[in-house]
Order: sequence, then C-alpha cells, then structure tokens
Amino acid sequence: FPYYDWQSFILCYDLNSKYLKNIDYKKKIDVSCHNFINIYNLETKEKYWDLCIISRDAEIKRISYTVKLIKKIIEKKKDIKILVIVPDQREFGFFNNIKENSYYNLIPKLFNNNDLKKIDFISSNVNTFGNSPLSEKTIFKFLSESKYIMLNSKKEGINRSLIQGFC
Repeated sequence: FPYYDWQSFILCYDLNSKYLKNIDYKKKIDVSCHNFINIYNLETKEKYWDLCIISRDAEIKRISYTVKLIKKIIEKKKDIKILVIVPDQREFGFFNNIKENSYYNLIPKLFNNNDLKKIDFISSNVNTFGNSPLSEKTIFKFLSESKYIMLNSKKEGINRSLIQGFC
C-alpha cells in the first residue's frame, strides 16, 4: 500500500488488514465509506428490470448517447424491461425551451408506443420535489431488482462513475 510521510492517518475498514500491514497501527483509523452507507436487507430473489439507468439531462452524462443506445438495445432484445431514472430539471413555463438532443426531445422522437411499453420512467421535477425525490432505500430497491446498471458519463472519470454506481 502506498504510504507517504505527509499522511497523518489512513481510513480503513479493518485495522488488521493484510493490505495495510506495513502501516503503523497508530496511523490507522477503523472508519471507511461502509460506516456511512445504510445497508438495507432487501429480499429480492427475482430481477424485474434487465437494465436500470440513472442519469440526468446533461451531455456530461452522455444522455443523448444513452437514449440512442436504449433504442438499439430494444431493437435487439424484444423482451427487455428497462428502468430509467432521470430527474426533470426543466423550469415550469419553459418546457419548450430545451435543446434538440435533450432527453425530453429524444424520447418521443426515437421511441414508438411498443418501445415505450418496455421502459419505466421516473422523472420527478426537482423544482417541486427537490434534488432527492426518491429515498435511498427506494434507489437500493430499484438497483437490487435490476440485472444490470448503466451510468454513462463523459469527462468525469471512471472512478467517480463507479463510486456513484455503488453508493
């Protein structure tokens, strides 16, 4: 494990971890990210959705790419079931003032009624319900009931996307 003199402590989930055996015991603190995450014992034996996508209507999240990818997946796999969670950040009165490649423009353009029957959408308006309209437990339930999770991102780095996906 890389350790530098300027580090005053190391957060770790196990003080006796073999991974951290070369670190002075006094420098180890038995606190890690798992101390801040609620673990829900959800009994999910069957997966309802094949794919759960969590994103927002911004190109940094590659939303237009994601919507086009969903269309391709639906064309290839006829019996797929997809959950899409995208907060609605539009302001009231400005619904028609959105970009051409916006999530809200692409959905009606690309998908027909049969396609839309394969997708469940959750898009709560953040101006009404705030930035976290779904509880942490609800998100955990959706993730646990999905076979796969998709988090597309551009210029944020893989590590950040993975952390967001696992939290």
